[in-house]
Amino acid sequence: MTTYTTKDFNLSAFLLSNGLNLQSTYGDNGKTYFTFVDSVLAEKMAADYFGLKASVNPITYSNALKTLKMIIYNEKHNEQFQSQPTRTK
Repeated sequence: MTTYTTKDFNLSAFLLSNGLNLQSTYGDNGKTYFTFVDSVLAEKMAADYFGLKASVNPITYSNALKTLKMIIYNEKHNEQFQSQPTRTK
Protein backbone atom coordinates (compact mmCIF):
# COMPACT_ATOMS: atom_id res chain seq x y z
CA MET A 1 0.00 0.00 0.00
CA THR A 2 1.30 3.44 -0.84
CA THR A 3 1.71 6.21 1.69
CA TYR A 4 1.02 9.93 1.87
CA THR A 5 3.52 12.26 3.54
CA THR A 6 2.96 15.87 4.55
CA LYS A 7 4.58 18.46 6.78
CA ASP A 8 1.29 20.33 7.22
CA PHE A 9 0.47 19.97 10.91
CA ASN A 10 -3.21 20.95 10.68
CA LEU A 11 -3.83 18.74 7.65
CA SER A 12 -2.21 15.87 9.52
CA ALA A 13 -4.55 16.42 12.46
CA PHE A 14 -7.48 16.46 10.05
CA LEU A 15 -6.39 13.18 8.43
CA LEU A 16 -5.80 11.56 11.80
CA SER A 17 -9.16 12.74 13.15
CA ASN A 18 -10.90 11.27 10.10
CA GLY A 19 -9.53 7.80 10.71
CA LEU A 20 -6.37 7.60 8.62
CA ASN A 21 -3.60 5.63 10.29
CA LEU A 22 -0.42 7.53 11.04
CA GLN A 23 2.35 5.19 9.91
CA SER A 24 5.37 7.22 10.98
CA THR A 25 6.86 10.63 11.65
CA TYR A 26 10.32 12.03 11.11
CA GLY A 27 12.08 15.34 11.47
CA ASP A 28 14.25 17.15 8.96
CA ASN A 29 15.71 20.65 9.39
CA GLY A 30 13.35 21.48 12.24
CA LYS A 31 10.22 20.31 10.40
CA THR A 32 8.17 17.25 11.23
CA TYR A 33 6.82 15.07 8.45
CA PHE A 34 3.79 12.84 8.95
CA THR A 35 3.30 9.70 6.87
CA PHE A 36 -0.13 8.14 6.55
CA VAL A 37 -1.25 4.80 5.13
CA ASP A 38 -3.51 4.84 2.03
CA SER A 39 -2.29 7.65 -0.20
CA VAL A 40 -5.37 7.57 -2.45
CA LEU A 41 -7.77 8.30 0.39
CA ALA A 42 -5.35 10.79 1.97
CA GLU A 43 -5.00 12.72 -1.30
CA LYS A 44 -8.79 12.88 -1.67
CA MET A 45 -9.20 14.05 1.92
CA ALA A 46 -6.44 16.63 1.49
CA ALA A 47 -8.13 17.98 -1.66
CA ASP A 48 -11.40 18.31 0.26
CA TYR A 49 -9.55 19.97 3.16
CA PHE A 50 -7.82 22.55 0.99
CA GLY A 51 -10.95 23.02 -1.13
CA LEU A 52 -12.92 23.88 2.03
CA LYS A 53 -15.26 20.94 1.42
CA ALA A 54 -14.25 18.91 4.46
CA SER A 55 -15.80 18.67 7.89
CA VAL A 56 -14.59 17.19 11.13
CA ASN A 57 -15.84 16.70 14.66
CA PRO A 58 -14.21 19.53 16.64
CA ILE A 59 -13.43 17.42 19.71
CA THR A 60 -11.89 14.66 17.59
CA TYR A 61 -9.81 17.28 15.74
CA SER A 62 -8.68 18.85 19.01
CA ASN A 63 -7.63 15.43 20.31
CA ALA A 64 -5.70 14.76 17.08
CA LEU A 65 -3.87 18.11 17.47
CA LYS A 66 -2.89 17.16 21.02
CA THR A 67 -1.73 13.72 19.90
CA LEU A 68 0.48 15.15 17.16
CA LYS A 69 1.93 17.78 19.51
CA MET A 70 2.77 15.03 21.97
CA ILE A 71 4.47 12.99 19.23
CA ILE A 72 6.54 16.00 18.12
CA TYR A 73 7.48 16.86 21.71
CA ASN A 74 8.54 13.29 22.47
CA GLU A 75 10.64 13.05 19.29
CA LYS A 76 12.40 16.34 20.02
CA HIS A 77 12.93 15.38 23.65
CA ASN A 78 14.42 12.03 22.61
CA GLU A 79 16.71 13.72 20.07
CA GLN A 80 17.95 16.21 22.67
CA PHE A 81 18.49 13.44 25.20
CA GLN A 82 20.43 11.33 22.72
CA SER A 83 22.54 14.26 21.54
CA GLN A 84 23.75 15.17 25.04
CA PRO A 85 27.20 13.93 25.92
CA THR A 86 27.38 11.02 28.32
CA ARG A 87 28.60 12.08 31.74
CA THR A 88 30.78 9.85 33.81
CA LYS A 89 32.08 10.34 37.33
